[in-house]
Amino acid sequence: MDAADVVGIGQVLARYGQIVDTRAWSDLADVFAGDAIFDISDFGRGRLEGIDAIRTMFEHTSPPYSVNIVNVVVRDGDTDDTAHAYSKNLGLLPKGRVGSASYEDDLVRTDCGWRVVRRLAIACREARE
Repeated sequence: MDAADVVGIGQVLARYGQIVDTRAWSDLADVFAGDAIFDISDFGRGRLEGIDAIRTMFEHTSPPYSVNIVNVVVRDGDTDDTAHAYSKNLGLLPKGRVGSASYEDDLVRTDCGWRVVRRLAIACREARE
């Protein structure tokens, strides 16, 4: 993997934030492969299989007003056409609240660029003393 791949993957992850911000659900294919898995079990929503299921979930929920993808770390996958990424999602919620989650992504290089094939969303919770 070279620097162009790292930048390309970062752009795909940032594109996700743009799509959520603008509610452009038809553009989710800019981020996810057609057979992608989005595991949001940690949020009580199970495991979504396929881009249509992912799109339907967004169309029928109230996602954050704004999503900011930060702290992106990219590493090599098992082959030249795969990669793993870790990122944080900071989301602006109703009443001025802010939510946070971590994403662990598996990506594959396609003819259209890098796409997420598996995303695990992990809720960030308050530290307890």
